Amino acid sequence: MADEISVLADDQKMTRYKFIRQISKENETIGNYLNEIFYICTDENRQNRVDTYKRILDECPFGSIERKQLMEYYAKLMDLERRVRKFDSAKFYNEKIENPNSTATADRFDYVFSRMQKENVPLEKVKQFFNESAYAIFSLTMHPTNPTSMEYTIKGGIEFDKYLDKHMDYEQHLKLIETLPLAGQKKTIEQEVQETMAILDVIYETAPKLRIKLIEALENIESYVDMVDVDSPIIQVSIWPAGDGDGNENADVYALKQAVQQLKQRIKQLYINDIKQLSSNKKINIQNKLLNNLYKTIDDLIDDLKTIPQTQDLIYKIKTFRFHYAQIDIRHNADDIMETLAHLTQVNGLTENFLTLSLEDQKKSIIEWLNNDNIIEKLMLTNDEILNKSSKTAARVFGRLKLIKNDLDIFNKLIIAETNSIVNVLAAFLLLKASGNIVAEKETTIDIVTLSESVKDLVNLPNLISQLIDDPIYRKHLFYREKLIIMIAKSDTVRRNGRGAESSQEEASGKLYAMLEQFKNKYPELKNLKIHGFSGGGAALQRGGGRVAEVAHNHGRIARYFHAKTIGPSLLTIQGHQMQILFSPSSIALNTLESLVAQNLHARAQTELKPNGEHYVLPRRAPNGYDETKNIENFHKACQVMRQTYFNYMGDLDNDKDQNSGNYNFNQLFANAPWVSVILGNLSSRPSKRGGISSINDNITVIIYSIIILSYLFKMFSLFCSVQ
Repeated sequence: MADEISVLADDQKMTRYKFIRQISKENETIGNYLNEIFYICTDENRQNRVDTYKRILDECPFGSIERKQLMEYYAKLMDLERRVRKFDSAKFYNEKIENPNSTATADRFDYVFSRMQKENVPLEKVKQFFNESAYAIFSLTMHPTNPTSMEYTIKGGIEFDKYLDKHMDYEQHLKLIETLPLAGQKKTIEQEVQETMAILDVIYETAPKLRIKLIEALENIESYVDMVDVDSPIIQVSIWPAGDGDGNENADVYALKQAVQQLKQRIKQLYINDIKQLSSNKKINIQNKLLNNLYKTIDDLIDDLKTIPQTQDLIYKIKTFRFHYAQIDIRHNADDIMETLAHLTQVNGLTENFLTLSLEDQKKSIIEWLNNDNIIEKLMLTNDEILNKSSKTAARVFGRLKLIKNDLDIFNKLIIAETNSIVNVLAAFLLLKASGNIVAEKETTIDIVTLSESVKDLVNLPNLISQLIDDPIYRKHLFYREKLIIMIAKSDTVRRNGRGAESSQEEASGKLYAMLEQFKNKYPELKNLKIHGFSGGGAALQRGGGRVAEVAHNHGRIARYFHAKTIGPSLLTIQGHQMQILFSPSSIALNTLESLVAQNLHARAQTELKPNGEHYVLPRRAPNGYDETKNIENFHKACQVMRQTYFNYMGDLDNDKDQNSGNYNFNQLFANAPWVSVILGNLSSRPSKRGGISSINDNITVIIYSIIILSYLFKMFSLFCSVQ
């Protein structure tokens, strides 16, 4: 371990030395300041450190160009060193033999396969588990946790990671990093898509390597070699930029159309780039057909490539990314869904004010309209201008849903944020059908995903899903989709109800996993149904508080606690800067992708029960004396105490409209706080979800505010040290 720490420290120092040397070529003074800061920071004498920092601050007064340059270069140094640490740490991690009791061992294909072999899992079950659960299913989302500019992210940081991965000299690249703007104005949706595609490009490059890793792992177990189709894609990636329309008016019809084109154009270009590298005179014809959109299906393209040697990797990429590159998750708030339906029915003369009806009457009306072809046809012919005059929100939501039918490969999820009633889901069905999409029929491609954000909604979630299952339309839709996706927000629930809300998140998902058998017994047509837990990106695991791949492990643990008999593959969102941490460079992406697939497979094998009630693969055995069930119970009890304490102090946090509620007061604080740090910490792609108004002008650069905060903290630290 000491040797590894030494290597890591040396690599960091080398990066620091090279970058400061590059800075000094253009600005010797700032280079000297940085050298002083890093030299003095290890001085054991506190006063020496304080004196040095104070002198540098005095020589670079607040608001000066020198202060700005010093802070920006220092931030870039921190970013570069973090990238070196990440790269070296991953290398050390992969070289170690893991503790057999650690969940981290399930990050590897060979471990999970060997466990199934050791437990004598029947081959047909191994094949079933793999075909149904061995997937990396995730959504890439933008977030304020990545404040860097698009230029710095794509041309600077990700490219720097590639130099590390290829063990190349990156000194010339540091010259570019020095000049790139670290941060800038808030990104447009088009820029968000571009930045996300830079991560997709790394995943694209890595996909064939994942297939090779799978083949190598299977070869270690002779009986498994012919059991798994290694040519079948196991990566399912989606993006949220342009698709997430919850509280973001900029996520309109145009932005969504543009995102579709961006994805299509990028994947076509990547295929053409790969085809250009082939040694065949047939490649010119294939390139031209691609450029002119002459391939109707990916199978047509694959058939042409099969006639050329050494195209296996490219064919695997095409099977994985098809002609759309990534899917786009559509998300809207339940209130916006209901507002859209209300105005759509009003402008078409179906009802004057739908929202004043009781929930029972709303449900009755929606079901009646869903089953009336004449009404559906009338709604499909809605005049866009009239609807827009009635409600801009309705026009935006309905217009976006109308795009789905044009690109069925790209859209497969409609996420309803803050779902609290069966009416929200039925309303989404009606809007989809009225916008020309197929629901509750064999050709349907859309999964309706409920997203629960408050403890109140989490407690009610099992009851809500039971009501939905009892509804013939929803049940028919599930019959064709064969999966029920339940998404649970992480950070928003905790923000509203404190840390004690985490037990409510676990209980909601655990109870639903356990209810699957009840649903199947009641409705035999759902015999192939699987429940998929979808973890919102605010979980500690997904924000640096643990290992992201263990989301599936946690879902399996809570499913077993509630005595579920099986579990579907888990989904998760990966937010902001975490995208680069997990997927840049390719060697890191390979580890992440293998981990996500292997952990999903392992969770399924550990959770599913044999007919005799035994697990196919025994869950991990904890150290002697550790009672997992008892400790989970204690955790839930502690969470209840925390929640009650939080409630007693803050009031009812789930009532946004009650001006006496704690959540209302929180929103007011976030919207009107005079402290820059609080305002910045609350920046969101969903401004309407944080008090209604964004408190920062988008034209003001993030870097200016970052400098203000850093300068303030620097001064406060100096003052504190002086007092001490």
